[in-house]
Amino acid sequence: MLTNARTAEREGATPSDCLRVFVDAAISQRNELVLPLHGGPRLTSPATAAVRAEVRRILQRIIERGVTDGTLRPDLAPHDIVVFGAMLAQPRPTDPGWDATCRRLLTTFLHGLRRDT
Repeated sequence: MLTNARTAEREGATPSDCLRVFVDAAISQRNELVLPLHGGPRLTSPATAAVRAEVRRILQRIIERGVTDGTLRPDLAPHDIVVFGAMLAQPRPTDPGWDATCRRLLTTFLHGLRRDT
């Protein structure tokens, strides 16, 4: 996830693009992830906590860019992105259209993060 966050921050053209890259990576890697929201182990080791904190710092920087440029809502938090990404990264091996559904939901979610004008 840390690599995904770093890649998203570096490669996204806009803050929304950065968030899309981050969550899309989780969708693509769904079968390789063992996330606490999926019943994985609690994150208690100091090394894991440090990685989680760095992911959140990167997401916060992306969000702050979006708030500053007026494209993202100011009430958005890194936790919102992480939880939504984890929900979309839920494995569904018997549903061949699940990835397309998740990406459509991601687009809808990102649209909802836009600042009201």
